[in-house]
Amino acid sequence: MSIQVVPLAQCAIPDTDMDHYITGIYALNLPNEKGDVADWHDVFHWRLGIDNPREISVAGINMKSSNHLYGEYGVKEGREQLVKKGLIVDKPLVYVANYCRAVIDMIYDCLAEYDAIYNLTGAVYDWLYEEGQEAEFFEKLEPMKSFFKDKKRDVLIMWIDKERSLLCQ
Repeated sequence: MSIQVVPLAQCAIPDTDMDHYITGIYALNLPNEKGDVADWHDVFHWRLGIDNPREISVAGINMKSSNHLYGEYGVKEGREQLVKKGLIVDKPLVYVANYCRAVIDMIYDCLAEYDAIYNLTGAVYDWLYEEGQEAEFFEKLEPMKSFFKDKKRDVLIMWIDKERSLLCQ
């Protein structure tokens, strides 16, 4: 009996610009300038599954856009990050969120879409580990606290309080 080895194919790199950039878990799985990666799920995200092709998270396309709150904060040209990841990039420019903006976008998307924050417990501890990132992150959430009202705002505040308490443990 022979075993068939199927090579992994990469996800198609989408067209991006400063308003429509790679974000969320995909941005967290790209190396930063130091070569570090915030998340470890790259094997599941940047490669296509045989039965479950993936679509890369892009702000304003398949994730809610938080640009009205954050503008260009944390968005940069990141083609080299994808190349460092070992991906073939056929575009001259690829815009990518930094780790803080990627997490902010995930929170915004969850609240806007579901009135809850799913699968992000411990995000600050797990993904924003460089000195100064935590303080910057919590400061950057202030416009979102003002934007959302009632239940969504309460959910955000509870999530922030929980994240802060996890950092103190």
